[in-house]
Amino acid sequence: GRSIKDIDQDAKISLVDEAQGRMHDAYMFGVDDLDAKMRAEMEEEERIEREKDEANRAVIKEWDDVQATINADRRKYFASKRAKEIRNKPPTKAQRKILMCTYMRNMEGFKQKDFKGKSFDDIK
Repeated sequence: GRSIKDIDQDAKISLVDEAQGRMHDAYMFGVDDLDAKMRAEMEEEERIEREKDEANRAVIKEWDDVQATINADRRKYFASKRAKEIRNKPPTKAQRKILMCTYMRNMEGFKQKDFKGKSFDDIK
């Protein structure tokens, strides 16, 4: 065998402590660099996911506001349409008789007793 002095003098051979060897391997393979890169990538992915989530929430809120406005306008439109239909509904037969009698009394000089017992067609 070779003595330790011979090994120490040979530049190609060097004794390395086992712990130092592990640190050297970690440095050689860039373990810390990989962890940092992976952490950075994961943080970037999480940040992108949060931004997308916030953007989705903003879009959903905006859509809800638009939908609420549309629903309110629709309710208003149909309420005004119903009111217009009620206003423009032709009078019933009884209402027409009352209107005709009022007109005849005020304009033609008829009395209330002239209309007693007569139908709408007779008054017409």
